[in-house]
Amino acid sequence: VIRNFDVDSGDQIDLSWFKELVFIDSKPFSAPNQVRWNGNALKINLVGSKNAEMAIKLVDFDTELAATDLIL
Repeated sequence: VIRNFDVDSGDQIDLSWFKELVFIDSKPFSAPNQVRWNGNALKINLVGSKNAEMAIKLVDFDTELAATDLIL
């Protein structure tokens, strides 16, 4: 869970410790190592299944997340 995330203040989520992640906006997972935004959580798929292996919930964040908000 991340609280007080504010892209207007320059906040970014650092996922660089994963190898070769690709941000796919809100599209469905189609390959391994993809990250997607579903409107309230950042979902991470490492194995290529249709489901995420992990999620990071952003509390009180109602803005679209963009690739520039992440460090991949």
